[in-house]
Amino acid sequence: MMISTPTQRWIAIGLLAVALTGCSFLSKAPSEEPVAPVQEPSDPTEPSEQPTPGSGDGEGPAGDERPPDDEPAAEEVTMLDCLRRFGLSELAPGVDELIRGLPDDGMWQCVARTARFDRNYRAWVAHEVLVSGVDHIDASLPGYRAFVRTTELHFAEPQTLPVPEGWTLQDALPSPSGRYLAARLADGGVGWWAADGRAQERYDVDGYDLVWHPEEDQLAFISDGRRLHLVRPAGPAVHQVYEAPAEAPVRFPYWALETWYAGYNESYPPGTLLVLADPEGEPEGLALRPDTGRWGRFPAKRIFDPVARAVRFPSWLTQPWSTLFGEYLHLVPDGGWLAYPNPGGSPYTFYQVPDGVEPVTLTWSPNARFFALVERRDGQLIAQVLRGSHDYTGRQYAVPLENAHIAVWDDGVTVFTVTGATVRAKNHLTGTEHAWQVEGEVKAIRLGGFRLYIVLEDRIIVVPFSEAASLSEAPRAEHPADAA
Repeated sequence: MMISTPTQRWIAIGLLAVALTGCSFLSKAPSEEPVAPVQEPSDPTEPSEQPTPGSGDGEGPAGDERPPDDEPAAEEVTMLDCLRRFGLSELAPGVDELIRGLPDDGMWQCVARTARFDRNYRAWVAHEVLVSGVDHIDASLPGYRAFVRTTELHFAEPQTLPVPEGWTLQDALPSPSGRYLAARLADGGVGWWAADGRAQERYDVDGYDLVWHPEEDQLAFISDGRRLHLVRPAGPAVHQVYEAPAEAPVRFPYWALETWYAGYNESYPPGTLLVLADPEGEPEGLALRPDTGRWGRFPAKRIFDPVARAVRFPSWLTQPWSTLFGEYLHLVPDGGWLAYPNPGGSPYTFYQVPDGVEPVTLTWSPNARFFALVERRDGQLIAQVLRGSHDYTGRQYAVPLENAHIAVWDDGVTVFTVTGATVRAKNHLTGTEHAWQVEGEVKAIRLGGFRLYIVLEDRIIVVPFSEAASLSEAPRAEHPADAA
């Protein structure tokens, strides 16, 4: 299989943009539509944010004396200084040299400044540092300390979101806007409700594979093997059901965000719903146009390995897609390769599942920049955290787990896990941890719209947060993104 190397074009693009405008930029969290405020917890036993590391909770590294996020590094350079000093051709290989131990504080300051306004670049550098290790890096350099601070998250006070009366949650997913939540219910049904409590609906079907449209408040899920449900809470038609034209069960629905070319003479417009029939046997692609209700088929060869080896889409691949190109992630059993084809058809390899290892779940970060593949090895659970977009080398770092609950932020650095009744957020670059105690069994943890959703049977705990690299200060009791 062909393996491509990590791209480093962000640094050149970022520096050139700043040079052309003659100023520096700082990143902001993507703008969001406001959502209804959730209820503040009134019970003093409701979860609250634990003391941050260094404050006596014993969770983080001792003696953490990092300066505040807004404290400038000594002799901090500007972006134009970076461009003049190093030039575009020197910066990309310079980052590799920094990771190997080059003690250049000026270059680290350039990395830190670029990371503050370019999230994708920040994620790439952070991941390279994590998988390469920090043994060779002088962590005392002001520039390096400025860079690692850009990866920190600031958490606001937790809030409680009630669920409709009589519902018992098994799992829940927030919509892109945060206005709605969809849930699998303990009795097998599926339901959705508005965060402000003004609307709700449930369906008494054995539903699974729930997924929201990446950009719109549209929900899709499957029931009874071959029925595809499309739900638009805001209407005009709230609930529609389509019967898949296949004898075998269908799985893994998602939307093609760009025109989907099923063959040389057939294409489907953006908004087409795709599913896979018989994913673990003889896979076949099916495409539904919701505007017409018509189904089409696309050949499985499009998603097969080009050397004609069989591929499979096992049940643990709950999110096996690329929203950009509409290509399914698949497993090549011969060798255990986890891969998906590029637009030309040749496969990009993400990861090779080792012999004797049982994959359990696959979880993407909110914008699919990273994913965590949970495996069972020698009776223990371990999550392998890998880059999704732009890096197919399969390099990863491992996170031990007590259970399969895990969520990963889009820089691949902060990982959310569950231990008993405690939910933890750990920055694997700095070692900083935050923890929230809850009452009741945690059914799932989700990330969406700069919020952590802790799903319990009868309520959801919502923790707003922001990135240290953004212009805003650490969130207060009411985060700006949550203002009504």
